[in-house]
Amino acid sequence: MAFASKRGRLVRMAISRNKGLVALVAIGLVLLAAVIAFFHVLWERQNSDAFSVREDALWATYQTDREAGKLVLALHDLLDRRDGGSLADVSRRFDILYSRHEVMEEANFPGKFRSDARLKELSEQLSDRLHAMLPLFDRFVAEKRAEAVDLERAIADALALRATTEALLIATNQTQLALQVEDRDVTAHIYAWLAGTVVALMLAVGAVI
Repeated sequence: MAFASKRGRLVRMAISRNKGLVALVAIGLVLLAAVIAFFHVLWERQNSDAFSVREDALWATYQTDREAGKLVLALHDLLDRRDGGSLADVSRRFDILYSRHEVMEEANFPGKFRSDARLKELSEQLSDRLHAMLPLFDRFVAEKRAEAVDLERAIADALALRATTEALLIATNQTQLALQVEDRDVTAHIYAWLAGTVVALMLAVGAVI
């Protein structure tokens, strides 16, 4: 017990005589922990799935807009009785468009872009327009024919839908670019903090030596 007590006093004396050194060692350990934490954050950001998920969402928006354009062309071909125009092709185009939209809805499309209000508004507008068109196209399938007046109405609805998909595609691309710039700025700030921390750690280690 006496030996342990004596050793404790010696340790306390050594610490009291080298408070500056002890403080530098403590600061160095804190800075080392900070460097490790910064590297961990950078690793997580680099391996994050957020960017690829947003790219997939952007691609889904592009596909939906393209299918809306194909539906408009198919309706015009049928109305003008062009070669290749048929009610079956119109129905197929609408089914593909509807399936593309369902994929977007199931994937919570606006949420992939941090619940952007503009994207949410356009997504809801697209959904409303598409569901409003559903009864007319269901009637085309059930009756296996389409009157000219119904085709003209379908074309007007499809053109309005295409305007929405185009606006959604533009807004999605703009949001994606803005988020990329924001991500790069955040990453640049993390690298700046990391560089400053490494320099401070080197100075602390040099002072200890």
